[in-house]
Amino acid sequence: KYNPQQQTKRQTTRRLPHPSLHIHTQTIKIMAAMMRGSMNLQTSPSVLEQQTNLIQNLFLPKKQEQRSKVKLHVSIESLCIDSKHFILNNLLPTYNLLGSDIIDLQLSIFGNASILNHQTQEIKCQHGKAECDANSYEQCLLYSYPHPFQYLPMMQCLYQNLPMGYSDHLMPANVFEECAAASSHSLDFETIASCHDDTIKSWLLQVYHSDQTPGEHTFIPWVEVNGKRVVNYELGILDVIVCKAFIGDGDGDGNGVIDVCSDLLGEQEDGVASIF
Repeated sequence: KYNPQQQTKRQTTRRLPHPSLHIHTQTIKIMAAMMRGSMNLQTSPSVLEQQTNLIQNLFLPKKQEQRSKVKLHVSIESLCIDSKHFILNNLLPTYNLLGSDIIDLQLSIFGNASILNHQTQEIKCQHGKAECDANSYEQCLLYSYPHPFQYLPMMQCLYQNLPMGYSDHLMPANVFEECAAASSHSLDFETIASCHDDTIKSWLLQVYHSDQTPGEHTFIPWVEVNGKRVVNYELGILDVIVCKAFIGDGDGDGNGVIDVCSDLLGEQEDGVASIF
């Protein structure tokens, strides 16, 4: 459980370098010189560099292999109140904290919609025609600006401004335009609108997001971490779940990104086992 005193101690604890790092670094030149003297080795710069690298590889601590990013797949709908709560309260804080160094984020914007007829391009959305249209805008947003740091601010704006729930009256285009302009990256709304208005491109994106939405989903939002369903995202521990997948039960090693996860896992001892 969370302990403020432990948190303060954790934040003020100074992480010391590897105990052998200083000693080994100081002895490298001496050992290289001894090798050259006893073996009558050449002392050209290129040979000296090779000798030094050899000793470093033999005696210095090995760097840890780079960890793989956590694949976070989220299926949502544009006018779904539960999607809104998850994006604003869980996904955005988690991504802002951990970022692209840890998270490989994929959004599927289709949800509980269904394709009724491929030839006539007929789609039925859970929250009416307005949601099908808003989904298309958001799909085009991701298509035009594929990096999370680009599209997440506009997604945040849309969930803060679009009315959630069922409607067959399309949302005014100016809502999407204003959110594009308000984005921290000032996205070009004309690029997004051109995609939305292109009947071929927008249809193909609907089909793509339909295919990317897991067929076994039973509710929206549907969240998966490394292909495994997250059943307790509503508890507000998405950051802990992602960190659990990233470093397991290991400790930090002086790497700032990893240490953030180590601190989170130190504060949250339970509630994450159900998905692993």
